[in-house]
Amino acid sequence: MGLGRDWGAILGDVFPGGPADLAGLRVGDIVLLLDGKPIENGRQLDVNIYRRAVGETVTLEVVRGDERRVFQIPVVERRDDPARFSEMVTPEKNLIPELGILGMSLDPALQHLIPRTRRPVGVIVAMTIADAPYGQPRFAPGDVIYALNGTRITSLEALREAMEALDVGDPVVLQIERRGRLMYLPLEVE
Repeated sequence: MGLGRDWGAILGDVFPGGPADLAGLRVGDIVLLLDGKPIENGRQLDVNIYRRAVGETVTLEVVRGDERRVFQIPVVERRDDPARFSEMVTPEKNLIPELGILGMSLDPALQHLIPRTRRPVGVIVAMTIADAPYGQPRFAPGDVIYALNGTRITSLEALREAMEALDVGDPVVLQIERRGRLMYLPLEVE
């Protein structure tokens, strides 16, 4: 590159259709400055952008090949922020104690808050609770529960009913989606 710098943050991904993509950034661009301040690494870039308010605009100075370019990027709400649902739930309305989660029914009203899911209905894990039953699988905020023992789960109420119908010691397998990948989580009813 011939720039004599050992600092900056290389863009390993640019989300298609996102603000960076629409502004013209590309995978492989090296971010040198954010609003005039040097960026030493990817973590520093992430932290500084994450601290910006939705609606603000940041100025990135990048190197592409041997060229320096400047881009104006609007800050938008992250659709994949794991904490994005935490303010939408309460233990009284959303707790599934057997799983150690606070969940929400996946419905059209929530579709705009999450990346594409494999199915249009299920239960989103909004939060996990500290006193989850021992031995239960670890859920992650943003997981979507689609089935329990092969039965489709279409709402929070359907998940509650399915859990209540189980007896102590019954084997249970949940089908979930985590970060775009389907997987199974086995558990035991205590």
